[in-house]
Amino acid sequence: MAVKIKQASLVTALLLVLAVLFISSCTVPIAPTNEINPAVRISEKQEKNLPLKTPAELQKEKEEYLLDQEILKDAIANLDSGSCEIIKNNLLQETCYGNLADLKNELDLCDNIADSSTKEGCILVVATNTLNTDACSKITNREKSNICLKDIAVNNSNSELCKNINEYNLADECYSSIGVTAKDVNLCDKVTDADKKISCYSTIGVASNSVLACEKIKSKANPFARDICIGKIAVNTKNLTLCSSLKWNDTKKTCMAFTNDAISKANTSS
Repeated sequence: MAVKIKQASLVTALLLVLAVLFISSCTVPIAPTNEINPAVRISEKQEKNLPLKTPAELQKEKEEYLLDQEILKDAIANLDSGSCEIIKNNLLQETCYGNLADLKNELDLCDNIADSSTKEGCILVVATNTLNTDACSKITNREKSNICLKDIAVNNSNSELCKNINEYNLADECYSSIGVTAKDVNLCDKVTDADKKISCYSTIGVASNSVLACEKIKSKANPFARDICIGKIAVNTKNLTLCSSLKWNDTKKTCMAFTNDAISKANTSS
């Protein structure tokens, strides 16, 4: 009897071992991870960065924003900078001060703008409007400060200010813009970029029918530029003699064709 009980125990133990082995063979091992449960992560983010608001709070914010928009509209319409103070939304408040600074040309209004980039943009606009070069020095951003000087120089046709610009591309624009407006080829001489210099000479030459301006174009990189400039003058003045003075046969032929066409159209219309 004892032997039968022992055999039964052994059979039971063997069945338990087989069962454990079977279950373990059907189970995929789970690799250890430090990943936070997504549900927990979302919950933490909401608590720390995105606090949930009640419908009543959201409605109140919407009403306040709409009210701020109305205050902004009235402030600009009435040029009332005092109204900007009661606007609660920061962006709309800075928009209010910036617009009124531009409209009223009051530099002090820019000081009410907290964002440095927006504030310096405000100063740039007012300084340009009032031709106030001293205000440009309040701008710490180098590019904006140079744009400030350039815009004032161009608006005031004051080429002396161009030399205070310490960025070559903006200085070139300064000299070129004033030179073209004043038809002063000497200002084109101060342009450093080769292509902009050619454009400056050519624009003045064609606009004023000045062959002398075209003759100042000397470029190995663009050898046809001088001929093209004079060729345009030839067409404008219907002067075939100018075509004969061109250096390149291709530009000379083109000049002759277009100038003859201009002469023919002029004769037909008369």
